[in-house]
Amino acid sequence: MKKLHDIIKKILVADNDIFFAKFVENYFNEKGLNVEIALNGKEAIEKLLEKQFDLIIVDLVLPKISGKDVILYINRKCRRVYEEDQIKIILPIVVLTSSAFIEQAEKLSTLNVDFVLPKGPMENLLEAMDLMIYSELSSLNSKQNELLFEGSIFPREATQDLLLELEFFEGLFEKLPMGVIVLDRDTRIIRTNKKGVDILSLPKEDMLGREVFDVLPKEILPKLKPAMKKVLTSKENDLSIVNGDLSTPFSQIWVSLLRQESFVGWLMIFLPW
Repeated sequence: MKKLHDIIKKILVADNDIFFAKFVENYFNEKGLNVEIALNGKEAIEKLLEKQFDLIIVDLVLPKISGKDVILYINRKCRRVYEEDQIKIILPIVVLTSSAFIEQAEKLSTLNVDFVLPKGPMENLLEAMDLMIYSELSSLNSKQNELLFEGSIFPREATQDLLLELEFFEGLFEKLPMGVIVLDRDTRIIRTNKKGVDILSLPKEDMLGREVFDVLPKEILPKLKPAMKKVLTSKENDLSIVNGDLSTPFSQIWVSLLRQESFVGWLMIFLPW
């Protein structure tokens, strides 16, 4: 059985920590492999739309589109299959994560990922990458288990508390009775909750990274675009309301700007009938 190193040529590394991203890039470049870097989840999905990659390494914590949603997109849209001697092998998705791995282990088990590269001491990361690419594909999972339980990764109480708080707000976002869609400055969708998916009747992976105007019913666009322009040019932090009709799956859209120190994106709230 061939090793992972023998069958991969192009790798995508999605990590907003440029130091770690460059470290991983240099490692693979020295092995004769090509690497592209995405510094946020939206950029990662844009690259996945343009090209095919043999190996994808994703940090769980990414700006704009979360690492979790990038992994969902990969699993649904661009899992690569390698065939040898009539045996099909699905090439792995790899998570690059901090020493919070143990706090996130339950979440990772539901994401359908294949290998975890721990951020931390460089020698540990190098060991993990060597183990990953020089192991036979059939033994990758068992090798991963050996690595994770060597005792070098420990749970931290502060990290656990932060993750619990994050999960609380994520759960609240998902349970809202109205659809919520978050757009980047360029009006591409970077987040949506379950109600938003239900109202627009599109899988989340078909919405992420797309122009909102390509996702919404065409009949609403003549009213929506002026409403967005009005909010953008207003000196106040106004809210624009766009009324749907019987042909739309929502009764209203509330449009507002997302601001931190400056304009960073859009918030759209969809009220069901």
